[in-house]
Amino acid sequence: MRCDECRKLIELEELGMITSKQLSELETHIANCPECLYLRQRSQRLTNSLKNLPILSPPENLFSLILYRIEKEEFIKNCITFFVFMFFALLIGSVFLNNINYSIFSVEIEESVFYIFSLVWEIFCNNIFLIYLLIGSILLFIVFSVYKKRKELLS
Repeated sequence: MRCDECRKLIELEELGMITSKQLSELETHIANCPECLYLRQRSQRLTNSLKNLPILSPPENLFSLILYRIEKEEFIKNCITFFVFMFFALLIGSVFLNNINYSIFSVEIEESVFYIFSLVWEIFCNNIFLIYLLIGSILLFIVFSVYKKRKELLS
């Protein structure tokens, strides 16, 4: 028997799934192999110490803590998605309304770093109603999120 087979038999022994034939083969190999003997003894010590560990009960609010973390991650993802969508909606809306005095092709290489900032500034300066739309959408998103959370907590 090789040492890899012996390791598999040691695992089966610890799980209580070893047959008497496999156990005799394991004993024969361990009598000749000090490494596998050490591995078996170490495995038995670990199993015994695991059996002696006290069984702890989970905290009462574990389920609510897990749900809170999941909902928090979902809320953050929803917020990021919402703000990215609103930014691009404002950008595209302004471009289609032709209220921007810039063209991508008229930008010099040196100015390209500041192009996005000047583009956003033009959007907000020329389209005050888009700012109101953005603020209203943000407030509506917050109200909807609070309503949804409150509804889930009450049910």
